[in-house]
Amino acid sequence: MNIRKLINRLPDSVLNARLVCWLFPQFNQTWNDQPQTLAKLARATAKPGWTALEVGSWAGHSSVILGAVAKEAGGRLVCVDWWRGAGEGDRNAIVSSQRDVYRVFWQRVTDHGLADTVVPMRGRSDAVMPFLAGQRFDFIFIDGDHRYEGVKHDIAQAKRLIKPGGTICGHDCEIKPTPDQIPFMRANKDVDAVDKVHCGTVLAVWEAFTDYEIDNGIWVARATDVNRADRREGAP
Repeated sequence: MNIRKLINRLPDSVLNARLVCWLFPQFNQTWNDQPQTLAKLARATAKPGWTALEVGSWAGHSSVILGAVAKEAGGRLVCVDWWRGAGEGDRNAIVSSQRDVYRVFWQRVTDHGLADTVVPMRGRSDAVMPFLAGQRFDFIFIDGDHRYEGVKHDIAQAKRLIKPGGTICGHDCEIKPTPDQIPFMRANKDVDAVDKVHCGTVLAVWEAFTDYEIDNGIWVARATDVNRADRREGAP
């Protein structure tokens, strides 16, 4: 069995977090060919001066992908995270108690020659994103708190911050739910994932957009669709 899959089967604990830190000095948030998918989506919108916002950077795996696109375009990537996980009991929160994750993030950024391109903003997204009110971005990638209220908040802020013609997308959206799946999503929206489905993310995205795509586990909404919001909130 793959070592990572074995660790993921263990209950969240300090011992498990120490195993993660020891076995994986630089944690990755995207898997298999998702890095190529994210790079493809970003480059499809890139232009001179391209600016991007990443909500939830953690150890910088996706940050260096987006940062490379920003650097090529002579632009900037703003990274919002508090580098402490999603709260008490969350595996990333336990990992952050054992290791300085921000230091891992910034080392990765500098190792890729992106220190002059990536702009970190340290804090919870609900505290930081309102301060970006005067900014507009060509591309926004959301991979922070996967629970429903967190995703819903980040999407609402992203809609306010996206430029016309830009793209809002995010990680860990496995399916477009059918009507008979919605009760399950709502029942499990406040946990990170159930049966490998991030119910809070799936539900929040489904409620926020009437037209979106899922590409290799990454949900994608174009700027022309972002104002068709919350039409399905309260739908059965």
